Amino acid sequence: MKSSMSFIASRRRFCSRIVLAVLSAGFLAGCNTTAGHETTGPLYSAIIVNVEPVRAKNIGAYADKIGTDLKQALTETYSGAVSTGNASLPTLTIEVKSIYFGNAVPDAAMGISVTQPMITAFRSSNDTLDGDAVIRKNGHEIKRINFYTTNTRHVHNPLPEEDGQERLVELTQLYADRLRQELGD
Repeated sequence: MKSSMSFIASRRRFCSRIVLAVLSAGFLAGCNTTAGHETTGPLYSAIIVNVEPVRAKNIGAYADKIGTDLKQALTETYSGAVSTGNASLPTLTIEVKSIYFGNAVPDAAMGISVTQPMITAFRSSNDTLDGDAVIRKNGHEIKRINFYTTNTRHVHNPLPEEDGQERLVELTQLYADRLRQELGD
């Protein structure tokens, strides 16, 4: 009787190990450890950022700052996908139409802490960037999409307002990443 019980126990251990191995392999196969953009080759000959539509709204030199940060974010996002000077590839132009930095709005989260017994203050703001992504080849427009993105920030804020530069960098990077997803590149 003892030998049949140990046989059943070892069989259960063996089966459970196989199930665990299969589940582990399935879980690990679903993990994505890459940055998310696989480029098979160059997609564009250039990426251009046009800030003239926002400059026309009298924001002056800040339009150049938007253009510089967005160009840097797009360069990082499309790393390896641009072959400068290859005339056989189209260009990607981003025409920035508007930018908005929302005011921080107080939220309230109920909770108990040592320093603030009942209410913990949070601040949230919605920053938005709106523009057109235009793909051109040989001077002809192939595709134009209006693309709008919002970055909602939730910050436990015992300090003054966050640095505007940090918000601009976050917003332009989010715009670049989501634009690439939208275009399917």
